[in-house]
Amino acid sequence: MSYNVLSPRLLDTHRYLYIDSDPRALDWENRCRTFFAEIEHYQPDILGLQEIDSVLLPLYDQLFEEIGFRGVFKQRTRDKEDGCAIYYRESKFNLIDKLSIEYYQPHVPLLDRDNVGILIKLESKNGRRHKFVVGTTHMLYNPKRNVLHSITSQN
Repeated sequence: MSYNVLSPRLLDTHRYLYIDSDPRALDWENRCRTFFAEIEHYQPDILGLQEIDSVLLPLYDQLFEEIGFRGVFKQRTRDKEDGCAIYYRESKFNLIDKLSIEYYQPHVPLLDRDNVGILIKLESKNGRRHKFVVGTTHMLYNPKRNVLHSITSQN
């Protein structure tokens, strides 16, 4: 399962993006309750999350540990205060390896953002011991950046 949980600090910084949204739907405590209710309902074994606020990471870790998950977090680069996380059920998987990815490259127009990603290698705890890789990332869509134009104008 994958979710963009919308960091409260990003919401506050970019409030203009949500002017048509119901204020109750933007309230972090309400969103957190709803989010965990969905997790309880769907019972996923692995979650990829984007826009986890680093200040709230201890709370996320605690809430996930209470329902049997362990997590890996990567904060975005430079002064960004959110990042990506992957949580997995400890009863079903062993963490074999993890890799954090930083995309930021200041002189490459397509990569001059503070986006990050995470890859983790898990092994199932069932008798077969399957190993597999799970990843999550958060990419920004901004129509004002006109990436295609930037790429073709450099050629």
